[in-house]
Amino acid sequence: MTLTGNHKKAYAAVKEHFHQHIEPNLLWRDAQNFFNAFDNSHGRTVRRRVWSMPDLTPLPALAKWPGFQSVIAVETIRMAHQQTPVTSDYRFYLSSLVWSADTFATLIRQH
Repeated sequence: MTLTGNHKKAYAAVKEHFHQHIEPNLLWRDAQNFFNAFDNSHGRTVRRRVWSMPDLTPLPALAKWPGFQSVIAVETIRMAHQQTPVTSDYRFYLSSLVWSADTFATLIRQH
């Protein structure tokens, strides 16, 4: 399930937790919780970084949604060509599954 700004408290909590604890922490960059790939297709370069966060304890804002086991954060960085600015965005997902970041990245791309 995509977590959007419509769920203000949950979205804000996940975004804050991710930016404060996950993104700068190298411990999360292991084979299980972190995926990093470059794609050079369609005339642009895209970097995708995916974090899988199976511990939801620090996110009490998600407690009202039972059954979720993971938060997935996806950062997409795009550069179409040298004359255009580089763009970056984050998307967040909730899942009832506990899988590796690599598996989540594949499923998200296939969807």
